[in-house]
Amino acid sequence: MLDILARIRKSAPKTSSELREALGGLDLAQAQAAVSTATEGRRRALLDPDVKALDRAESALAGSHRDLDRLRALEEDLERRLAEAEVAEADADLSRWRADVDRLAASAAMALRDRYADLATELVELAERLDRANDAVRAVNSALTSAGRSDVIEAVEDRAWPLRRGVNLTRPAFANHLSLPARGSFVGAGDGYAVAQLLGSIE
Repeated sequence: MLDILARIRKSAPKTSSELREALGGLDLAQAQAAVSTATEGRRRALLDPDVKALDRAESALAGSHRDLDRLRALEEDLERRLAEAEVAEADADLSRWRADVDRLAASAAMALRDRYADLATELVELAERLDRANDAVRAVNSALTSAGRSDVIEAVEDRAWPLRRGVNLTRPAFANHLSLPARGSFVGAGDGYAVAQLLGSIE
């Protein structure tokens, strides 16, 4: 028993894995078996006329009970420390996760702040360019059709993203569905512009 206590004291387990290993090294079954053996030895010694034999048997029984009690106390202490270690390690894991996510969010926020206005402006300019091209396509197609010609020009968005063969549908116009919120120097577009005006975020 003393060697178990000394070994655990020397190894000083602190992490949950170390504490589980220490718990796994405790053999309560062996200690309980020693108590049973000592109990049987005392029973036999009670029938022995040699008083010293009884003294030895009772000493052995007391020692086995003491070893079992100490082993149980050690087990309880290790289990308590294990529970505390698991809570502390889970909290540390959560703190590390939070720190990682905080860095990710900060990086994304910086990119959004630095790039949104330029990207949104570029997208609005692209939508306006698309509108002008579509207006021109509709005008020339109308003239071609009136002239009895069939060589009409394909819509800009259908050129950019061709529909699968056999699919017949009207694609929603990109520019008509563009909505970008007002952020920084960007005044908003579509519904985003209307919301910005409503909230008074722009003149």
